[in-house]
Amino acid sequence: MPIEHALVSKSIENAQTKVEGYNFDIRKHVVEYDDVMNKQREIIYGERNKILSGADLKANIQEMIHKSLESLVSQYIGEQIDEETDFEPLLNQLRMIFPVPPEITPDYLARMSADEVIDAILEAAGPRL
Repeated sequence: MPIEHALVSKSIENAQTKVEGYNFDIRKHVVEYDDVMNKQREIIYGERNKILSGADLKANIQEMIHKSLESLVSQYIGEQIDEETDFEPLLNQLRMIFPVPPEITPDYLARMSADEVIDAILEAAGPRL
């Protein structure tokens, strides 16, 4: 014999609505994730096709390096350099990427603006990367 009561029916209906809403949100996030993956896949396959066709990717690679180094500088020292700016964390991170020349010291970088720091780091990294 089925259980029939307004309170039980309403509780089951509310639970079902919540579960359906939860499942809808999951599907929505999966579609968004899939869109991001497709965009990344298009970029990677585009670069792959350039390589396979024999295109010169030096400019692309240099641009990627420039953006990465700019990002590191802005992450570690920001836009403004003052007497309290600590360059050691930035230099430690850079040493993981390429051998930083001995003349690139915190004192040397402290005399520069943020843009000049980026230029000095790019110049130091240029022949090594």
